[in-house]
Amino acid sequence: MGAIAATTSDLYYTIAVSQNAGGPSEPYLGGSVMRVPLGGGPSTQVASGYLFTRPVVGPTSVILGERGGIYPINRNDAIASVPLSGGPATTVMTLSTGSLINGLATDGTYVYFTDQVSLQVVPLAPDSGAASALTLTTEQPNVIGAFGQRLIFIVPQGAVASLPLPPRANSTLTMLGTSAAGATEIMPCGSDACWLGDTNTLQKINPAGGAPISIATLTGAIEVALGVAFDGTSFYAIGINASGSEDSLERIPADGSCPAVIVHMPFNDGGDVAVDDECVYWLNSEGIFSLAKTAQGPFNQ
Repeated sequence: MGAIAATTSDLYYTIAVSQNAGGPSEPYLGGSVMRVPLGGGPSTQVASGYLFTRPVVGPTSVILGERGGIYPINRNDAIASVPLSGGPATTVMTLSTGSLINGLATDGTYVYFTDQVSLQVVPLAPDSGAASALTLTTEQPNVIGAFGQRLIFIVPQGAVASLPLPPRANSTLTMLGTSAAGATEIMPCGSDACWLGDTNTLQKINPAGGAPISIATLTGAIEVALGVAFDGTSFYAIGINASGSEDSLERIPADGSCPAVIVHMPFNDGGDVAVDDECVYWLNSEGIFSLAKTAQGPFNQ
């Protein structure tokens, strides 16, 4: 299992299948995206045959990044959409050249993505025929988020910038500052945009302008965060301790003060976290778990 995202009724999670040791040079077979009700129950496969990026939840659909370079079939990378109301995945766009990288976002009308050449945008539901992408900038961010009238993005080296929305060609790029390198997990946090930088630093920015601000640096139980989510009041982070012997799930108030471990678990080869109004959900190689957000812990998985 790899990544998880919560809607108002379901959890979407990704599965990747690795090759046996000594197999072909390609490390992965085709994976899948699964949906399971928040209350538990059987999982339903909604897409398969690719390596999938983190599901991105929009107002009416879940957006999937599909990487096609898998063994034994090498497909073109693509972007797909799954309706929140249910139904199969449909292709939004197939990339004819280049490769889809981690940056992927939606505002419900457009999908924003990065390939090996530029930051681009494509209509989520084109009027007719195949969708055609528009290049917004030749920057290649690995983190993208749509926040009101601004598109915020961060390149791997840490530069933070924004573009006005709705998208249009030749828009003026505004440089906002510098994040910790290797930023991931951008999300709304109140009126700000927040993200995880350098595996253990929570940062935020006002999308209307201003420089990035550090909220907290995770230490102790979580030295390397694997996933972060925000519920309007607190961050929830899952990650590994310094020795790599244990995973933990931690609650961190919005101001970064007084983080508290709520679940200890054995190191389980990766993990991710999602939240809704009532529960926090996490996954690792042992399965998918949930806990009421009112629970104090710490508990042992």
